[in-house]
Amino acid sequence: MSYQIGETEFRTKSEITDKCSSILSDTPDGTHISVDQCEFLFELFKFHDEWDVKTAGEVVGISTQTTEQHGTRCFVLVKKDGSTIDISFHHSIKLIPTNRKKHPQYLLDYKAAARTAINYQVRYFRDQSLLQGLVCPYTGVNLSRENCAVDHIPPNTFDRLLFDFSVLNKVKPATVDVGSKNGVVTEFIDKQLESDWQIYHQAHATLRTISRISNLQLPKLMVPWEILM
Repeated sequence: MSYQIGETEFRTKSEITDKCSSILSDTPDGTHISVDQCEFLFELFKFHDEWDVKTAGEVVGISTQTTEQHGTRCFVLVKKDGSTIDISFHHSIKLIPTNRKKHPQYLLDYKAAARTAINYQVRYFRDQSLLQGLVCPYTGVNLSRENCAVDHIPPNTFDRLLFDFSVLNKVKPATVDVGSKNGVVTEFIDKQLESDWQIYHQAHATLRTISRISNLQLPKLMVPWEILM
């Protein structure tokens, strides 16, 4: 049995606990956790059965504190108004279902190659947006190259666009060859497929710039990839 939290796979729940404990111990009370670590924690905390309640009001970050009652340390969600609410990683881990259906590796590679193919479009949109001095519509923070993310506005999320493109062009992800640029960045081997996807994305994507923290909290809309498998 393995568990996937965001982009990271863990063999056991104990490994997830160890990672959370490490982040907690490395973060002094009142210090905001880095966005990269927040990405993992947000994905984990979504398993918490009070996630919707605890995130009511815009969350702008995750920090740590020592509880007055027991003297133990915990994570807290930091709200837009400056208030905080504690959230238990132990409870979140306990509620991770053991029968989660994971995407096969070939589909993950297919998606990664598709993201690589349209990175230039996303970067151009980001850079043009930042020239306008925008603020995040959710958190109200001023956006910069360091704290912003480019989001596909629902219902045409990245997954939805790629799925619709695949159906339209009768592309089965399992049959698509992907390679790696410099041994790191996943890319399509078939450059005609890559070009067709770039044209489709340019024509159908509607993008916006928001803060990276806000982007982590957006619900993931599911698409039926299984019909292409």
